[in-house]
Amino acid sequence: MRTIAAREAKTRFGELLDAAQREPVAIEKHGRRVAVVLSAEAYDEIETLKRDQLKAELSKGLEDLEAGRFEDGEALFDRLVESDERSLAVLVAALTRATARTEAKLDEALATVSATLEGLKARRDG
Repeated sequence: MRTIAAREAKTRFGELLDAAQREPVAIEKHGRRVAVVLSAEAYDEIETLKRDQLKAELSKGLEDLEAGRFEDGEALFDRLVESDERSLAVLVAALTRATARTEAKLDEALATVSATLEGLKARRDG
């Protein structure tokens, strides 16, 4: 995939469109990729693949439902809360490292995480 700077994309827009007909072109701004330009045909192909995948997943889900292969709502909710608690623990560790120099920000972040955990536990238990 070809990559060009945003400024060049602006000044050479016609050439960008021509290049995008052959292959996707990444556009960078300040050294970061911010967009990808591709042909309408390539975009349509991607959308078709996404739609076909969604249809297949929905079909599988309906088959599972009809065959009795599903999880009841309460068990699913408990599993999601447990997963959220693990995710929040990882978040707390990241926040601790990222804000260790600023105690006030750390206290605020930990209070938010604690309140969120308490809310999740209350929803699970309530």
